[in-house]
Amino acid sequence: MTERSSIDPVANHGGTWIPGAGKQGIPATKARILTWFDRAWNEGEMSAVGELMSAESEVLGLGTSVMNAVAFTETLRAYHQSFDQILVEVVDLVCGGDEGAGHARFSARHRASGREVDVLFSFSFRFEGGRIVWLRHVFDFTALLSQIGTLDPRAVGLIFNF
Repeated sequence: MTERSSIDPVANHGGTWIPGAGKQGIPATKARILTWFDRAWNEGEMSAVGELMSAESEVLGLGTSVMNAVAFTETLRAYHQSFDQILVEVVDLVCGGDEGAGHARFSARHRASGREVDVLFSFSFRFEGGRIVWLRHVFDFTALLSQIGTLDPRAVGLIFNF
């Protein structure tokens, strides 16, 4: 049976879903996804990648081709070097068995430009043996580049003759 919940950002402190007592009492797949965003993204814990992700995992959608856990660690490190005050808040999450998908908000301050960014993205996970084996992000890099000032948002309209 697929379980669906919207995670209230007001009750979502640093990505940890707190309807009452933290992650206790919520399904394991949900807890794993929330823990992933808390530790890897919000806290910048590089060791979390090795703990929560299989070495042979596949990660897609973060600006490069398919990555494994080692390459993802370097990508995560690059995000944390480029942005500070990173906060990933899960705003919608659907889980069934060892799979989950949803939407989250990436907000941060871009170090080089000093600009604040706020981008909604989609994600999907697959777990085996409690560890991430497949992860896809669908991230709007056009919005991100526009928000940090490196892309004129009107440029997209030129493609379609707006």
